[in-house]
Amino acid sequence: MDKNIKQAFKSLGELKPSSELEKAIFQRIELEQTRQIRRKLAAIYFGLFGSFVALAYSGVVYGGALLKSEFLKLVSLAFSDFLVVAEHWQEFSSSLLETLPTLNVIALLAPAALLLWSLGLLLDIYNKNHSKPAMKT
Repeated sequence: MDKNIKQAFKSLGELKPSSELEKAIFQRIELEQTRQIRRKLAAIYFGLFGSFVALAYSGVVYGGALLKSEFLKLVSLAFSDFLVVAEHWQEFSSSLLETLPTLNVIALLAPAALLLWSLGLLLDIYNKNHSKPAMKT
């Protein structure tokens, strides 16, 4: 029976769809691609907005603690008394590491990294869709 089916399909030959059907198929494909791009853009814009809000919030909450820490006072010492810092650079670097508010820095850098990543995705989608040649219809 399998041989009969194969033989039947071989005898049909090439069937070409009508031009209206072909045009409708290409329009549906283009419509679906547009929907997918819009969904991706919505997710990316949501990520951009969320990471921007998180960055602003962490900047207010954790940035103040970072500015009040002893770390920035030690860093400013490197600019005011450079020769003393250069002479005692090992003690100075260990003091910097001890006073670095690690959690505050992470809380500031994580939303900033997410913001940059979302921006990179947005630019990637923008470049892919604007560098694509137009389809012939």
